[in-house]
Amino acid sequence: MENPWVIRTSYCSEEEGFPHLLRSCALRLGIRKKPEYVWKEYRENGMEKCSMAVYLGESRNYPNHPPFQITFIGHRFPDTCQSVARKALKQLCQNYSREIFETPLRYFPPSNKNTPTWKKRLQALSGGDPIEDDPTIVYMAGYLHTLDNHYDELSSHCTHLNSRVESLEQQVKELTQEKASLQESLSIVEGEEANTREAYRTLKIDFDKKLKALAPKKKIQKKTTNQGCQTEKKKKKAPLALPPPRIDDWSDEEDVSLASLDDLLKAFGDTLDKELASTSKNALV
Repeated sequence: MENPWVIRTSYCSEEEGFPHLLRSCALRLGIRKKPEYVWKEYRENGMEKCSMAVYLGESRNYPNHPPFQITFIGHRFPDTCQSVARKALKQLCQNYSREIFETPLRYFPPSNKNTPTWKKRLQALSGGDPIEDDPTIVYMAGYLHTLDNHYDELSSHCTHLNSRVESLEQQVKELTQEKASLQESLSIVEGEEANTREAYRTLKIDFDKKLKALAPKKKIQKKTTNQGCQTEKKKKKAPLALPPPRIDDWSDEEDVSLASLDDLLKAFGDTLDKELASTSKNALV
């Protein structure tokens, strides 16, 4: 698919199958101009698409029939070309149903198989008293109609499958977008968690430093006597005892409020300040 927006035009003279059959039937009905195909290829919901139209001109033998155009949307050029030519051939037999009555083309399936004319022709092939006496035409027409019905069933099933594929691809697209959004949210949460851990580590280091600074220090006093210098160590003071938290009306099942924690921290800070002042004063004495 070189350029998805380029519109191409061709007579598809090299294509066999239905395009070749369409050219032959149109020429027999007096349509001198070759069927002209116009198409473009593109992508829709991640799937390749081919939109094609075929134009059949006016018949010189039967000028009362106007030109007509048939469109079809497939997936790739080869299958779309065959499908649009088949559809145009059906419409051709439908439009020229009277003109082809005396030819084998009368048994080509038309676009509308529910018309009285078509039902009457089918009775001529397989009724209780068949009118058609040529066994070759009878069996070939029956074989053709069986293939045509089978093609319609497969085409309907293929259309259903393509619809499901498009729906699933849309779901995959939505899930991919949701996954990207969740990954972005996860990255943000992980970043916030890293910042919280770093802040906790910093606060812990600061708290350890302050606690170490508030701890009592050992004091060495030197005394000189006649027997020499002796160094005596002061008796160790007992470590500071933290005041027990004053919790009056808390129960085991209730959560501690932030305001109560603030009061406890403030009381703890005041106690530490008093102990520090007392320790400094004793050291000076």
